[in-house]
Amino acid sequence: MPYFILLPTNLIYHRLNKTNIDLTTIQLVDQDHNPINNFGEKLIIDLHIKRYGS
Repeated sequence: MPYFILLPTNLIYHRLNKTNIDLTTIQLVDQDHNPINNFGEKLIIDLHIKRYGS
């Protein structure tokens, strides 16, 4: 089965106002916040979290 790798052209970083992160939830939604049916396809998400100023 072929895999397609799509890389974003513009990465968006947001500041977090947290010292500790206990739980992270990622939802795949469209622009109207409706869930997207991925039809059972594998989806890999890289989440980059770094300390501000480092």
